[in-house]
Amino acid sequence: MKTKFDMQREKALKQLADARAEGKADEDIADLIDLINSNKDFYTTSSCAGRISLLQTPREHDKLESGWLGKWHRKVTLQEVKEALSKHDKYTVYLQAECPILHVVARDLESAKELLFKAQQSGFKRSGIQSINPERVLLELLSTEHLEVPIAEGKKILVDDEYLKFLVDVANTKWEKGREKLKRFLDSLES
Repeated sequence: MKTKFDMQREKALKQLADARAEGKADEDIADLIDLINSNKDFYTTSSCAGRISLLQTPREHDKLESGWLGKWHRKVTLQEVKEALSKHDKYTVYLQAECPILHVVARDLESAKELLFKAQQSGFKRSGIQSINPERVLLELLSTEHLEVPIAEGKKILVDDEYLKFLVDVANTKWEKGREKLKRFLDSLES
């Protein structure tokens, strides 16, 4: 007889397959999530390999009023950022570099602790247990690379090209470090 965990796992894996078929899954992290999902004691519920973005949002970060001016799951050029920034027309625009993140459900606390240890040893230092209940343990695996800098307000750009280039270089470096940690984590799970 299937446990509640097994039924939830089955549903999550079907949702992942559907998202992939629709081109909505982050394929840059596919090898890692496939390896995690191949273990009967785990399943992933969401993931992102990391990204660089320009987000236009009110200062209160109202999601309904916010919008992406640019979003890249790779390193970016100054020109790409400037082109995306040229579309801003209101609110505050933030240049963001976001680290890789995975949400993983473990069958039990012992399995969760083992995966959490490997993630932390691979550089996912901001990882932890989000919730525990009798059926499952939810982990959030997160590294430390992060950048969020306001670069425009309303129609006014607040930074010059030299500083914007510096910020783009910092964002690209953070993105690269996140990718290195993903590889280390994958390697640690394969060994």
